Amino acid sequence: MATSYTSLLGLALPVTGELSGTWGDTVNTAITGLLDTAVAGTTTLSTDADVTLTTTTGASNQARQAIIVCSGSRSALRTITAPAQSKVYLVVNATTGGYGVKVVGSGPTTGVTIANGKVTIIAWNGSDFVEISPATATSATSATTATTATTATNIAGGAAGSVPYQTGSGATSLLALGTSAQVLQVNAGATAPEWVSSTGTGSVVRATSPTLVTPALGTPSSGTLTSCTGLPIDTGVSGLGTGVATFLATPSSANLAAAVTDETGSGALVFATSPSLSGAVLNDGYTEEVYAVSGTTPALSPTNGSIQTWTLSGNSTPTAGTWAAGQSMTLMVDDGTAYTITWTSLAVAWATNSGTAPTLNTSGYTSIVLWKVGSTIYGARVGDA
Repeated sequence: MATSYTSLLGLALPVTGELSGTWGDTVNTAITGLLDTAVAGTTTLSTDADVTLTTTTGASNQARQAIIVCSGSRSALRTITAPAQSKVYLVVNATTGGYGVKVVGSGPTTGVTIANGKVTIIAWNGSDFVEISPATATSATSATTATTATTATNIAGGAAGSVPYQTGSGATSLLALGTSAQVLQVNAGATAPEWVSSTGTGSVVRATSPTLVTPALGTPSSGTLTSCTGLPIDTGVSGLGTGVATFLATPSSANLAAAVTDETGSGALVFATSPSLSGAVLNDGYTEEVYAVSGTTPALSPTNGSIQTWTLSGNSTPTAGTWAAGQSMTLMVDDGTAYTITWTSLAVAWATNSGTAPTLNTSGYTSIVLWKVGSTIYGARVGDA
């Protein structure tokens, strides 16, 4: 019967009566030597690629070794596939490039990822490789002396609350604890963290759409206030003249007069349509717009202007337009072709010519003044017939 091999480590199992005179070679090479590597042997993996550990029986292989050392540069997370069976490994990730390595059982399984610079012990739990006991460095003075640890209980020289940071390859420094009013940021050279003073309280503010509660902005160099609300005119805007803020808050005629400095007169603000003026003095006179009446049945109205002309185009019957008591107008009628005007629709009470409508001149203008008192429109011819 031939020699068989163990299922886990592949060690030789000679049978009784076998290997007469040669048993020493088999024991040394297929049992003792392989057991030695299974307990303390090292497999070194330096290839920047995924690796499946070699497995042989009765001969040296990668999967049997007790220690897996990953060295060399890595450009990505690399996977090491080991036999999906009972085994304990000490895994050292000593690669460069900052990437982890992952050990999985063939299948594959989820496995264990060992971070760059980390050393850990993993074991097969019956269905997957799991991390058993990460090494711990006690009193490491730098990252270089802590390469066998996943957590450091202390870094020499650091006071309580100090922040460790990497200053270079294999070099760690400590930043002392800041005060309660400071925040951590990268220094101007982007080489190390530093504490800087802060102002205010609350949450950290970021650039996009922050909500600030009663901030004191000081003197900003620029800003757009398109969507801002609640700015008080009297205290929030500078550069306004005396009384302008008051007028903007309460736009009355009195407040406008107080805001301007070269006004004349007093009273309420005047607009174009139907203003009421009291005791106005027009030093340079004023210019009337002359309104031209047309048609044979026009609606005569002083709202069209106080001076109006009318060149008759036929016998005409005017009507009353818009009149208010106290309004008046001068109507200059050109009747060059002897047309007549019938005033009955306008119901004029004539104050001249014995109470009758005036006779129109056959050349030039006939001037007539119309005015309203109470509900009556009065009329009078002006000038000679």
